[in-house]
Amino acid sequence: SDAYQVMIKGGNYQVLKRWIPNLVCEDDCWYGELNGEPQEFIASLRLMDAQLISMDLGCISLEEFFIQKLKEHGIDSSK
Repeated sequence: SDAYQVMIKGGNYQVLKRWIPNLVCEDDCWYGELNGEPQEFIASLRLMDAQLISMDLGCISLEEFFIQKLKEHGIDSSK
């Protein structure tokens, strides 16, 4: 399945977390990789009055991939 990198402004954390398991907040925006059907996701954003800033069909960079894997194993790359 296609992996979309999404960026959202506003919305409900609990609801967004269901769609974006690796949800991160930075500069008043949420972002991460969409897990689910894009059209349904966009409809749910409208319901919670959230704004879709960007949705890119993304291949994450190798660096991002490894940082994500480290975080999954509880290792913080910023230390």
